[in-house]
Amino acid sequence: MKTAVMPLRLKCKALGWSLRSLAWRSGESLLQIRRMSAGRISESEAVSAVIHNALMERFSAWREIFTANLLNLPPQLPCSSFGELLRNKRHLAGLSREGLAKITRLSPCTIKFVEVGKTKATKRTCLLLLAAKPLGLTIKDLPSEYQR
Repeated sequence: MKTAVMPLRLKCKALGWSLRSLAWRSGESLLQIRRMSAGRISESEAVSAVIHNALMERFSAWREIFTANLLNLPPQLPCSSFGELLRNKRHLAGLSREGLAKITRLSPCTIKFVEVGKTKATKRTCLLLLAAKPLGLTIKDLPSEYQR
């Protein structure tokens, strides 16, 4: 019986990565990654390990959410930045960027730029996001300089 293998592009898409991001994370050249995604050469061990670790990290985070939901606890995702926390809270609330923009009266671009870390959230932006009830943000979730 032949097992189905997920193409490299789909794995990257599932993780929200570009091929360039995968190349950077794995230490492979972008040319090699493109050849792997086209199926001309097989995946290297470095690429497979990076994807496997990322998927397992994501799986463990979602397992924590599922367990928290079963126990009626507020879900907590491990976040390294305010933008990542905002994205996770927005997804948990079932909101699109446009939906959150309507609630907070911010532009969808502002929300996108804060989520991806292109710009730092201003105090006004943080206060408007804090006031959005569906997100469930608290003062402790805000960047440290705005927690006063």
